[in-house]
Amino acid sequence: SSRRQRGSSPSTQTSCCPHQSAAMGRPWAGVGLAAAAFAAMSWRSEGGCLAPELLYGTTSWKGKYEHICCDVPQTYAEHAGFYAEPGIRFFDRLLEMETAVRAGSPATSQVVAEKAGVAALDGVHIRKSSGGDAYEWVFYDSQCGLPLFVAPRGRTFQEWRVESENHGWPSFRPEEVVADSLILREHDEVVSACPKPTHLGHLFKDSKGGRYCIDLLCMAGQNSNATPASASLVTGGAVRSAASASRFFQPLALLAALRLLQG
Repeated sequence: SSRRQRGSSPSTQTSCCPHQSAAMGRPWAGVGLAAAAFAAMSWRSEGGCLAPELLYGTTSWKGKYEHICCDVPQTYAEHAGFYAEPGIRFFDRLLEMETAVRAGSPATSQVVAEKAGVAALDGVHIRKSSGGDAYEWVFYDSQCGLPLFVAPRGRTFQEWRVESENHGWPSFRPEEVVADSLILREHDEVVSACPKPTHLGHLFKDSKGGRYCIDLLCMAGQNSNATPASASLVTGGAVRSAASASRFFQPLALLAALRLLQG
């Protein structure tokens, strides 16, 4: 997967949205005003929007990449292979969390948290999958704590890891997406369903179907108070388009529509 990287030379940048430059200003045909306004809305966070402490050793990278998660629409991405930085070691950390859970010591919770890179964890971050002896991990939005993905599902950990490493970013399939957690914007930009959406990455299509290519910094949050640890976390539901999501953001969409009409 080739995604535009912050700091790349303009002559060598490859966009994850191939038609974004030409299509950005095209008129909205066949959609309601509120839907068009929502899809066209942008969010800019002057002081950053992410939680103070993130998982998997990513907190120290907020200064460099926080704007990628906080600014919508977004065409940049954290650099390819970010997940493998020495202080992050994303997939190795996950395996260390699993080892700690399997050990079952009295200090399991504390050890699992330490392996995840924090002093304590809120909510469910690793649990037994529904079948067999395998484990799965729950990943949350780094801004509002909304559960986004449960992985691996429908494949092994190694299969999930290899696919992600081959593309350079954590990659998820539709069956690993938590229902009603994502919104698909124009140019296949994927944002969270937080009240103020977080940019997560982009959706690509291949011979296996949809593949969500996600920036790790944007999915390194903890469980929000609004999401109980006992939540069923149903995955595999259809991802809402920006048009359908406008029903849930009607006040914001109407404000944006007024701005568009006035501007």
